[in-house]
Amino acid sequence: MRKSVLVCFWLFLFLIFVFSANSSLQATEAPLCFYKSFEAGASPFSIHGSDVDDDGLIDLIVGNLAIGDNLKIFGNLGEGDFQLIQTYAIKNVPMDIHAADFNGDSMDDLIIATGKDSVALLIHKDERGDLFHDPVYYEAVEGCVSVCASDFDLDGDDDLAISAVLGPEVAILFNNGGVRAGIFGDLDTYSLYQVLARPAQVFAADLNGNGYPDLAVGSSQGQRIALLINKGGEDPDSAGKFHPPQIIHLDGAQPTSLWAGLLNDDSLNDIAVSFYGSNTMCVIFNDAQNPGNFSAPVNFQLGYVPQFILGVDLDNKDGNDLVALNEGYPKEPGNLYVFFNDGHGNFELHDRIFFTEPSEYDPFSIGMFSADFDKDNDLDIAVANLSAGKLSIMLNSEKIRGDVNNSGQVDVVDGVYLYNYLFKQGPQPYSLTRANPNCDERISISDIFFILKYIFLSFSSTPCCLCDPSP
Repeated sequence: MRKSVLVCFWLFLFLIFVFSANSSLQATEAPLCFYKSFEAGASPFSIHGSDVDDDGLIDLIVGNLAIGDNLKIFGNLGEGDFQLIQTYAIKNVPMDIHAADFNGDSMDDLIIATGKDSVALLIHKDERGDLFHDPVYYEAVEGCVSVCASDFDLDGDDDLAISAVLGPEVAILFNNGGVRAGIFGDLDTYSLYQVLARPAQVFAADLNGNGYPDLAVGSSQGQRIALLINKGGEDPDSAGKFHPPQIIHLDGAQPTSLWAGLLNDDSLNDIAVSFYGSNTMCVIFNDAQNPGNFSAPVNFQLGYVPQFILGVDLDNKDGNDLVALNEGYPKEPGNLYVFFNDGHGNFELHDRIFFTEPSEYDPFSIGMFSADFDKDNDLDIAVANLSAGKLSIMLNSEKIRGDVNNSGQVDVVDGVYLYNYLFKQGPQPYSLTRANPNCDERISISDIFFILKYIFLSFSSTPCCLCDPSP
């Protein structure tokens, strides 16, 4: 009896503290919540998605930093669940993966940067039992670390852009097209010497609004990125040829990952960059009066080591939001920083969301991909978790652990509701799963503290296990 009274007394004091806190913190909506992890091999490094088995669900392709069966295909079972359905052996290591229909059969093929002097092409077989033909290798440039696909010459077939850390340079490998679509021939190279010391991620987007895909290239050394502008806007006969690289100087060190897309309301593609060396990210906005020129960087503070950045509309409103993948502190699980966009290019940190099991520290997560994995018409995120050897799934879900009263958000009322249920014979929670946000499989006072901690101490090291898989 005395123990129960003491527990209630301390809980009462904690609730007084909580209710006296800043009112703006008294409701926490989670656009993403950690659902579960899957074994993905010894060292999952790169990740991409495509409906490879033609069942209407986005599957995941994961590259491992290993020799042998290092490319793994995970079939989507629906509701955010995946299982391994096929493996392939890629020479060297699959550093980067991109999916596109290269031969015009309406099925995605795979292109992979191998880390050496070639890229691997896997053409889709359209057979459930054996999804892809054996890899075909195309020599490109030494040290291929990133690859993307786009129709650079506007001939109707996707070509390839490859960034090479040795050289350093960018290569364009052209699709032959027509009856030879899916076979690559001509190779153009563009030196980045004295521009970028160690090129990193390459990303294709129309950066000057003329309808021709350009290139943005990150760097794992220095404080700048490079832009390569397609000549096709000035001369259609030169489509697929690029002007010499332009340098954009930034404030942060090692801008390894970048993403280009719409981030404000002017219909021009902007660029978001994460800095591995300075724990920040930035946005540079395209100049509506002079397309292809960019503003001074707008910087945002992140966590320990940001590895990857992605633009994605998580809340289905106001345009693309930004998600930065943080490696995690040595004694803290990995996490995502979610910045909501107001539609005009103003970003506000929404939350830092953990994506690992409570025991998985120092995950060294390196890759991220977004798609609607559970077919509920909103975008989810998958993360390649190198150190843990797992694939982590974050669902964009209204079914949130901690939402005890089913209001659509986690707030103080849920803590009070759960307190009444546990100690005052109050009504049963809408879902017993949601009443157990700390995932210890029993509903107790610790769940109340977890809810309050999640609301008011969102930068604590305790991971938020928030997805409720129940109906």
